[in-house]
This record gives sequence, structure tokens and C-alpha cells, in this order.
Amino acid sequence: MTGTGASPQELPGTTGTPKGARRSLARRLCNFLDAQKDRINTVQSLITVLAVCVGAFWTYRLFIEQRQNYPRLKIEHQVSHWKISKDQVLLSVDEVLTNTGPVMVELRGGTIRIIQVVPLPAALQTKLPAVKNLPGGSEAENSVYDPKTWEVLVESPRTWNEDTMVIEPGESDIVPNEFVIPASVKVIAVYSYINNPAQTKHRLGWNGLSYYDLDKSEVSTSRK
Repeated sequence: MTGTGASPQELPGTTGTPKGARRSLARRLCNFLDAQKDRINTVQSLITVLAVCVGAFWTYRLFIEQRQNYPRLKIEHQVSHWKISKDQVLLSVDEVLTNTGPVMVELRGGTIRIIQVVPLPAALQTKLPAVKNLPGGSEAENSVYDPKTWEVLVESPRTWNEDTMVIEPGESDIVPNEFVIPASVKVIAVYSYINNPAQTKHRLGWNGLSYYDLDKSEVSTSRK
């Protein structure tokens, strides 16, 4: 038998320089990536823009659905009193207005009422026995907000000029009030209403209701 005279490295199906082939493949891959660099950068830019747009959309939707861009106001009362005569009491009521929203609030008007709770108004005394036997929200349980049912001792509307009552987010302002009421009154309700400047067409606003016991000098805030 005679041989072919070829060395094993030269037989068909074998590669004479495997390291060189790997280097050639690496060069081709680098050349391909370099040629596609602009396209890759364009795709990355598009992804970035898309991510920004999606984030902006969800942020806007969160603001609209949860009304995070709407003004919000918290109303609290600080109450004290002094007996100035046999029949009269000087009542001091500070309305503490706190901007709990994310935007500045410019207040333009509202009102405050001092309502007699004890002694109970005569109009309610006849209905009181039936209250416990009727479901909530019945006509026997007239809200203290209703001036037609509960005796309003004092009502004081107020208006503020432009730029005179501006509250920044997280800040508070105090509106002082002084009233003279009968010394026979033992418990009062203090009701405050402040117009919402963003909802003037719908006449919406913020309410604050507190009860004050003159005998104990204690303030209780309604959670309603």
C-alpha cells in the first residue's frame, strides 16, 4: 500500500491554524458591531425616550386620578374664653389653617359660626327622645351644620383681598376671632368654612368643626 505523502495537518477536514481562525472570527464580530454602532445607539435613544414618556404618562395619571395637584386645607380650632360680666363671655377662637397639599393656596373668603349645643335648642328637645330609635341620617338627627335647626349665636363672614392670605405647602396661618356669647351657654360648636379657590364654579370648599366645653375649657375636634 502506498501513502498519499501528505502530513496529517494537511488532510481534508482539518484546520492548519485554529488560533488564526479565532482571531479572524473576533475581527469579523468587531467589524460587525462597529458597523451597527449607529443603529444600536439609535435603539438605545428610542428606549430612553420611550421610558421617559411612559414615566411622564403615569405621573400625570397619578396626579389626575388622585388629584395630587389640587389644593388641600386642614382647619383646626384653638378656643379659650373669659367671663366678662354676669351674663356674657368673651370667646376667643383661632382658626389654624394648614396647607396639606402640594400647591400654594390663596384664600379669598369663608365664614365662621358659633353654634349653641348645650343647653339644647328648644326645637331639638322635642325630637331628642326619637333620635335613638331612628336609623342614621334620619330627619330627627339634624346636623349641627344646619343653621335652621341649631341656634347660631354668631356668624361672621370674611373676605380676603388678593395676595393677603397665601399659604405655601406645609405651612400654616392663623385667623383670630373674638365673639361675645351668653354666659348661660355651656357647650358650643365652632364651624368654619373656607372657599376653595380652585372650585369657585362648584362652590366647594373646606370644613372644620370643633366642640368646646366652657365648663371644662376643652376642645374636641369632629372627625366627620
